Amino acid sequence: MNTARPYTITLPEEVPSDFRNHDLDGDGVISTADMTVALQRLSVTLNLRLTDDQVSDITAALLHNEDAQLMTHTHWDGLLKRWAERTARTASVEEPETRRSPLSRLGTWLRMYRLEIVWFALHFLLQLAFFGVGVCKYMAKIRAKGREFAPLNMVGISLAMNLQASCGIMLFFPAYRWCMSRLRSTFLAKFLPLDSSILFHIVLGWTVGVCAVAHSTCFLVQYYEVSIQPNATYTFLQDIGEFNTGITGWILVATLITISFFSLPFIKNTMWYDVFYWTHKLQFVFWVTLILHAKDDFWKVFILPFAIYILEKGRKYVDAFRWGRVTRIVEVNLLPNKMSQLVIKRPEGFHYKPGDYIFLKAPHLGWTSWHAFTISSAPEQKDILWLHIKASGNWTRHLRRHYENSSDKWDDISLCIEDDDDEAQLNDTRFDQFHNESDEIVQSIGNLNTVALLDGPYSASTASFFDTEHAVLISAGIGVAPFVSVLGSVVRRRLASQAGQTHGKGRGPLGKLQRLDFFWIVREHSSVQWFADLLHDAQQQHHELADDCPFIMDFHIYVTSVPQQKELEVLQMGLKMHHELHGVDALTGLRTETKCGRPKWPAVFRDLSAQSRHGSVHVFYCGPQGLEKELRWFSAQHRFHFSWENF
Repeated sequence: MNTARPYTITLPEEVPSDFRNHDLDGDGVISTADMTVALQRLSVTLNLRLTDDQVSDITAALLHNEDAQLMTHTHWDGLLKRWAERTARTASVEEPETRRSPLSRLGTWLRMYRLEIVWFALHFLLQLAFFGVGVCKYMAKIRAKGREFAPLNMVGISLAMNLQASCGIMLFFPAYRWCMSRLRSTFLAKFLPLDSSILFHIVLGWTVGVCAVAHSTCFLVQYYEVSIQPNATYTFLQDIGEFNTGITGWILVATLITISFFSLPFIKNTMWYDVFYWTHKLQFVFWVTLILHAKDDFWKVFILPFAIYILEKGRKYVDAFRWGRVTRIVEVNLLPNKMSQLVIKRPEGFHYKPGDYIFLKAPHLGWTSWHAFTISSAPEQKDILWLHIKASGNWTRHLRRHYENSSDKWDDISLCIEDDDDEAQLNDTRFDQFHNESDEIVQSIGNLNTVALLDGPYSASTASFFDTEHAVLISAGIGVAPFVSVLGSVVRRRLASQAGQTHGKGRGPLGKLQRLDFFWIVREHSSVQWFADLLHDAQQQHHELADDCPFIMDFHIYVTSVPQQKELEVLQMGLKMHHELHGVDALTGLRTETKCGRPKWPAVFRDLSAQSRHGSVHVFYCGPQGLEKELRWFSAQHRFHFSWENF
């Protein structure tokens, strides 16, 4: 484009400052070079990491819209005016959320937590029942032995029943991952708060803590009162130092305080996760000591839950050993924004559903701990598994550094890929080592033969995905991993259907699914490149098969590092115009237009509700807990089903 000109235009005083800010050489017009430099500066300011090609494409779209090689202030005013009108129309459609009455809000809250409320109520009634059993046992004991009634003794013994019930029967159930995975495949899943198992574990932990404090206080006060009687045969210190109840009690108190403190969020959810993991192993000290402390009572309620626990752990190590002979990390791809992709040889007989997760142990990084990750590959990929791991904690950062520094130290392996399409997908994940536009090294390390132990797979909320009529997948950051597996399965099922393959008696390739809305919220647009090929293939396939299948699929991608501010109007206009001209997004290369800022959830859920003709709506979410509460609230408002990927 020829932008040379032998003159300078004198601008009137009323020309807005934003035009002058883009007219960098001050000649009265905005040229291609002016706009390019302005967008590059904006990219640096916002840390957008726009490539030169992306900046050029956005610049060309802005100038093409005005059908001019040079943009005068008249063109500029017209452009801003049309953008303001378009924004105003959009804002008028996005009606503000109406304020609801307290009764209506209460109803929404009850729908949000209906299962949790029912089960917490049952838990409370069960605790009352065990307390009542303790009272009855105490009264029968003093009548049989002719002892004097002691209220503190009665309360302490009754609280001991609560402690035994909570510890023996209930505290183990979050560890029953295999059992809960099987339950997700039954009709009982509708009546069990399986997504809230960790919450129940925490509540039961607090129950144990409160009962333990009250139980200890009752007996300490009782011991003191007895020790100061004139005819006392033991001192207070002798009473609390007696082994069966005293010393074992103090060990239980110390163990419980240690486990509870190191389970607090500021430790568990940070780089100190390993401390949380290892202090939780003190539970075995707690169980043994509690058996000694409670004498003949606790083991009776402990034996069955512990037997199930042992069976679960036994199955875990048997599978890990059986699959450990063939499971190998065969390739590692270091992706932008601290993301690593592990490509693992899939063992024969390893069956899973979209969105399932596993526990991974990498002996070359340490034999001591297992780490949970979602399987991001589709179940239809026969020979390989994908794990996408963000370097955020101690172990994951160690994993990233290990492969960054060890790319030339591995033995070769001959990986047999039986499915040609799987081999193509494996090849698609390979990159030559290069520097991207942000100078961050991205490299592929292939021909590995690294032992990896797997525990799983375990089912998550997406197990019911193909039994849903209208599925809404909402993810934030790396929370997209389970939904990548889901999208990959959708793509492969539709391809298989085109090839004449069936998916069960009386079922189409997508089960009951009629519509899919996929939301992905990322901080930086470069994060979309983690799964750009899969997202592009899914959109391309859907476009090609749109006439042959009534299935509807929409993508909604939000980049939060580009906030919706007046200073960024030019960039937002350029992105919009580029999408209208070329049908693809300038930032991601996808057919879906990238939206700037965070989603306006009230408007989003109103739109989803208006599409309810496609069947009942089920919202699946994977991401931070703060957003989970907001999404759960809006789902309850619109009477949608809601599931949170939480393990």
